[in-house]
Amino acid sequence: MISAYSSQNINISFDRKVSSEENWDYLKYYIDGVKWEDGWSGIVAWGNVTYSLSSPGLHEYLWCYSKDFNLNEGSDAAWIDNISITIN
Repeated sequence: MISAYSSQNINISFDRKVSSEENWDYLKYYIDGVKWEDGWSGIVAWGNVTYSLSSPGLHEYLWCYSKDFNLNEGSDAAWIDNISITIN
């Protein structure tokens, strides 16, 4: 989890990759406790994701990998890299 304060609008971007059991294991992303994606599942190549927030203040960013324990597929992992928070 990362917390960041800004008095202006901000963009947050990050790179993500997933190697998991499709439709069962997910990388999920939350801003201030609200899930912003259905999640990424299966084999997802490295790619960049960017979100814009138009509400200044303190925000919490959380990435969570959730998995069921029935099957192992792929690497059963998710990766996050190059997190960037910039002011608009």
